[in-house]
Amino acid sequence: MIPEHLRTRHVTAFTSLLLTGESRILGRQIPVPALHRDGRVIPIRLSVQTQEAVDGRTVFVARLTATTAPPASPAPPDTTRDDRHSRRPVPGPVRLPSSTRKVKAVDPGRATPEWLSLFADTGGALTGTLDPRERLRRVCHVLTRELADWCVADLVDEQGRVERICVVHRDPRVLVSGVHLGRLPAMSRNTQGSLPKVLRSAGPLLVTGIPPLSRPQNPLDARQLELVEQLGASSAVVAPLRSQREVFGALTMVRVLDEHPFTKEDIPLIAELVRGIALAVDNARLHQHTLSNAEHLQRALLPGLPRVAHLELAARYVPSSTTAEVGGDWYDAFVLPCGDTVLVIGDVSGHDLQAAVAMSTLRNMLRGITVDRPEPPGDVLHRLDRASHTPYPLSTATCV
Repeated sequence: MIPEHLRTRHVTAFTSLLLTGESRILGRQIPVPALHRDGRVIPIRLSVQTQEAVDGRTVFVARLTATTAPPASPAPPDTTRDDRHSRRPVPGPVRLPSSTRKVKAVDPGRATPEWLSLFADTGGALTGTLDPRERLRRVCHVLTRELADWCVADLVDEQGRVERICVVHRDPRVLVSGVHLGRLPAMSRNTQGSLPKVLRSAGPLLVTGIPPLSRPQNPLDARQLELVEQLGASSAVVAPLRSQREVFGALTMVRVLDEHPFTKEDIPLIAELVRGIALAVDNARLHQHTLSNAEHLQRALLPGLPRVAHLELAARYVPSSTTAEVGGDWYDAFVLPCGDTVLVIGDVSGHDLQAAVAMSTLRNMLRGITVDRPEPPGDVLHRLDRASHTPYPLSTATCV
């Protein structure tokens, strides 16, 4: 169905998605040309979503819509069931608890575009920053505009401690006391409640019967019920933020109006929506973790300065940019057996882990060569140049 002149770009984009996990089109409606079976090239709108298959694999589902096709007419009402629950608009209207404006209903026959728009908006909120916490805050603002009245984001750190990142209302004028943010009470294996269950890999969970605050079973449950009571929740969905390895957090979406509660029909699409959010946040976490490890490695490779009676030595190392926290820059200072002090400043080309490893190798080689045969600096560097071609024949470095 892809025209020949676009097939290379199609394969390239798909390959990039598989390699990086980042996509520019997932969840968005993209106008593209497509081959009709009679040979014509016709304009269509393409929307691609990810979906988990029964066997656990992730598959891509494409929805193709001819731009000339008439809109689908709404299905006739079903008078035999409660229309509010059987065909509630998706993703569902929400409004301020204190507002008197009318809720704008969504035509059930055109519910899918509403969800596609929500997928697209959350995808857009996840771009533009590599900070996982900021990604969650931006997503919560989108979810409160289009899906829920409140949105709460929690993250689990490497020690298993739960931290509340943000509590967002769809009206920015509505503020929540800061007491609800930050570290939450510890969660044991026996801790019950919707949030602990989700953090132990359950869910997404639909919560409709909100228990009274007077009956918490543990400190974490009491904290959660206190928040739910303050938010005035009538229904909520608690969904896990799951990576390939573990559950690293949860999103809680709350509605406060009894006439438009969350229902079990919302769960599959919310699960798919949060799955994409979790992938983007986890990618940001991995990126942040990699940068942190690289910076710690760079700092660990920096040498200590010797104590020399007749010299005062000081050194400072600053990464070249915010995106290159590790690289091939180095300095060194050491005292030879004869008492001479050697000062070195060098740079291996590149701003990555490989450059840092090459830098460490060259620095140690230079120390060994200098101590082994004290010669004028030009001769020492000539020997280092020849020696460097063995481990790094194609690399470039400068040294003073």
